[in-house]
Amino acid sequence: MFQQQQIILARNTNLFDFLSQRGYSLTSENKQFRLNGYDGLLVDQNRWFQHSTGIGGNPIDLLMMLENLNFRDAVNILLNLNQNHHTSYDGFDYLTKNRKIDPDLVNDLLALELIKIENDKVFFIGYENQMHLQNKGAAKCISWRSIIDHKRGEKKDSDKYFSFAIPDYNNHSNSRTVILTESPIDALSIACLEIRKSQKDYYQTYKIALCGTHQKNIYDRIKNLKPNKIFLALDNDHAGHSAMKILAQKLSPITTTTHVVYHAKDPNDLLLKINQPKSS
Repeated sequence: MFQQQQIILARNTNLFDFLSQRGYSLTSENKQFRLNGYDGLLVDQNRWFQHSTGIGGNPIDLLMMLENLNFRDAVNILLNLNQNHHTSYDGFDYLTKNRKIDPDLVNDLLALELIKIENDKVFFIGYENQMHLQNKGAAKCISWRSIIDHKRGEKKDSDKYFSFAIPDYNNHSNSRTVILTESPIDALSIACLEIRKSQKDYYQTYKIALCGTHQKNIYDRIKNLKPNKIFLALDNDHAGHSAMKILAQKLSPITTTTHVVYHAKDPNDLLLKINQPKSS
């Protein structure tokens, strides 16, 4: 029998890479890839959906269907694809492979203990003194995300006033830019997107994950940071748009706010689209 981590690794195989290696023909279509000859079957990262049948799933399901394999054989084939890379799937793989977060950033934040990886969860930690590298104080807010079922939440007694943030450690100017996102992964994604726009490192702006669409004492938290600019980068949906309007009103006495406009569901979705492989 397979270990749970092996099944997770198989399920998270990049379908474009895998199918291309096995000789299947794929055509780029609206940031996804159409598997030619299979009645509208589209693949995106490690998920697929066939519109003609209404069926979809993960790489194991697809391989079983395409090549009439049993579960064991399908998993073995997918694991063999990865044998020259990682032999198990963990939180680091989840962040860097599935979410396309830069490995250098993940390693930095692991060293700073702003994130931790334990078993099947990634933890995002907010401290009492976020800006002090050597004396961060007590962990006040610990949010988590499962790499198996993608559930998320906060540990009991977490205070969201101290939610996960990536401080502007290397900003030595007289101005400060604060960027608000909904989730920690979106804050990580903003850091990666900034690098792609020629910013010299990940720590020039102060990125805060609200761990939702609002925080009870957000005005006090932002006021204490004394920002010159505030960017609101919440999700591109009705809840996100509504929350940004409320935040803009709450924070207007501090400084002007700008809604970040992007053609994606959220900052991580934008990062994934930028990293989407192109068809030949």
